[in-house]
Amino acid sequence: MPLDDVKTLAERILRLENKFRRIEERKGKPKPEVFDNSAIRNRKIIDDLLDFNYVHGNLSGLDADDHSQYLNTTRHDVTSRHTLGTVVPHDDHGSLSGLTDDDHTQYTKHPASSTDNAIVRWDGTGGRTLQNSSVAIDDNGKLSGDGLDGWIYDTDTWSYVSTTSFKVSGKDVRYKFPKGTKIKLVQSGSTKYFYVVATDYSTDTTITITGGSDYSLANATISGQAYSYAENPQNYPFSTVAIRVQKSTNQSIPNATWTALSFDAIKTEEKPATTSQWSSGSPTRLICRLPGYYLVNAHVRFAANATGARGINLMKNGAGLTTTMIAAFSGVDAIIQCSVIVKLDTGDYVESYCYQNSGGALDAVSTSNNLYLEWIRLGI
Repeated sequence: MPLDDVKTLAERILRLENKFRRIEERKGKPKPEVFDNSAIRNRKIIDDLLDFNYVHGNLSGLDADDHSQYLNTTRHDVTSRHTLGTVVPHDDHGSLSGLTDDDHTQYTKHPASSTDNAIVRWDGTGGRTLQNSSVAIDDNGKLSGDGLDGWIYDTDTWSYVSTTSFKVSGKDVRYKFPKGTKIKLVQSGSTKYFYVVATDYSTDTTITITGGSDYSLANATISGQAYSYAENPQNYPFSTVAIRVQKSTNQSIPNATWTALSFDAIKTEEKPATTSQWSSGSPTRLICRLPGYYLVNAHVRFAANATGARGINLMKNGAGLTTTMIAAFSGVDAIIQCSVIVKLDTGDYVESYCYQNSGGALDAVSTSNNLYLEWIRLGI
């Protein structure tokens, strides 16, 4: 039933009830039951009335959204309802007018991703931004990562000065580079190793280094710069420098003539980097590839002969360092050793000479590895 018809019916019933009441009041008779269950028998009328109460828009002259003072789905995200600005998508804080995704400066910011178990680091000096790390702690408390390789990676810029020096501009950082500090850097994709021999400061800090025979600076960009005070940082080639060369056959030594011992094989070697400290082209020499102090030892065994004296010495670049002499004696081979500590620079060489004056040639005997020359680098 249309709403207007229902209203008309209700109005008629009300007028009829009022008319009956006035009549009865005038006659002094009891008031009849005008509007009870028997007054309206048509259940359809009541059902229609109830149906129209469910839907606000079914009221005459109204619709389902005529209270504009209230928010609904349509009106919620419009500028007239949000004075901050544009439509408000609730999943993006940065879309609010006057705000950004990073306007809460009291909170720290995290990176987009991280490595599992990585140690968190600050990014910059602002005290807000966190960054990932290559150092990790596993569930058993064990540390791992490149940061544990013994090198300190420098944030200062290193610039080429010469083949044996670089500089840090505009600051005094001599304290970082005491003599002996180990150096690692990369030029043109190649990793190079050095150690510090001196530092100087005047506007810039200049660090003088040596890489021995294997490494020198190029006039090129320096990257991956690092230094270390550790004894053996990862991959550092200069930690142990030592060699022993020997002769596998006897060598005849002329009478009364100092004669250089000539060797034919490397028994053992810990070389500074890639270049050996001995070569068959210069079989009498050990050649310094990395500057420093060396303990040098030479050993010779002479065939038995009771006449004269026997001797051995050590020479640096052709100049004598030290000598050992003994008197010959009968019945046994004479075995002599000679040692010295000497400071060497790259390219310096050491040789061992021996002597006998038995009256004729006499063999230096290689039996039981008794004919050798060796050294070990002690440090800088």
